[in-house]
Amino acid sequence: HCSFEEKYFFQGNRAKDVLNYHILKKTLVRSDCMVAVSNFVKQSYCEEFGINKDRVKVIYNGIDVLQNVNGLCRKQSERDVTKLLYVGRLIETKGVHILLDAVKKLIDRKENVELDILGDGPMRMDYEQIAEKLGIRNKVHFRGYVLDKQKFYENADIFVCPSICQEAFGISIIEALAQGLICVASNVGGIPEIIDDGKDGFLVQSGNGSELAETLLKAKKCVKSPMHEEMQNKAIQKSQEFKVSQTINGLQKLCRELAGG
Repeated sequence: HCSFEEKYFFQGNRAKDVLNYHILKKTLVRSDCMVAVSNFVKQSYCEEFGINKDRVKVIYNGIDVLQNVNGLCRKQSERDVTKLLYVGRLIETKGVHILLDAVKKLIDRKENVELDILGDGPMRMDYEQIAEKLGIRNKVHFRGYVLDKQKFYENADIFVCPSICQEAFGISIIEALAQGLICVASNVGGIPEIIDDGKDGFLVQSGNGSELAETLLKAKKCVKSPMHEEMQNKAIQKSQEFKVSQTINGLQKLCRELAGG
């Protein structure tokens, strides 16, 4: 469920890091089979630990998506403000500080945008202070942990995933696509296996606030254009490729194969 990324795996305690590394390697090498949630995850472990690629099976995470997706496209918004949505933990690797910087750049250009941040974590106070320092606190709404996110999905125009780490996958992106949201996400890890840039969403260079701002502006224009419905349709159809039933079927098939059945 995570890619191997050296700068996050090693914590600075040499003895403990070396021990953890060798325990992990021994476990992986001795296992009958491994399941990776994306091709990127598979590649990262095979390259780091010298694992035979045939021993690693890629089975994507899935969500409970609607079976009938006809007519799900949302109407073009008539309001002046463009609503951005972030859902996830408030930790440094998720890149929320990059998103705040991009929002500041958009507001400086007189773009009418607002950002809802759903989630909590150790960086929340830091991010609130950053928003305050940037002078955008009234445009950024920290909602905390939200169990029922549906009303925020329905009210949003653009979903943003600004990760700066090598994300293994992106369940929140799948959920947003299933809602017909235009997604803007970092071009890292397994995310490009979900989003086809310019067709069902937009990919952006990780850690670059200026490029993120430009891509958000592109997505904002899309929301207000005739191509919005087409991209929404493609987003919803893409989410259908990641049904939880397919995850279950993949795991069941693998179990039968390992059992010799």
